[in-house]
Amino acid sequence: MSADPDFQRPHPNTSRCSDCGHVWFEGERRHHYVDETGEVSEQDGAEAVCLLCMQKRRRGAPRTTEGEVKYW
Repeated sequence: MSADPDFQRPHPNTSRCSDCGHVWFEGERRHHYVDETGEVSEQDGAEAVCLLCMQKRRRGAPRTTEGEVKYW
């Protein structure tokens, strides 16, 4: 976790999805902080991703050389 005990990460919906760039708007799919395997994580290295990309990470979808999830 962060060295500062008072530090709080912003809500994941305030960040773009790290994999596809999705921007959250009310009524759309939520974003979560997840690790590389798609499991919800509170670790510093966790990335904010949308629900669809979180499921793709859990399935082990291959990533491109740029680090983005390859969809099809």
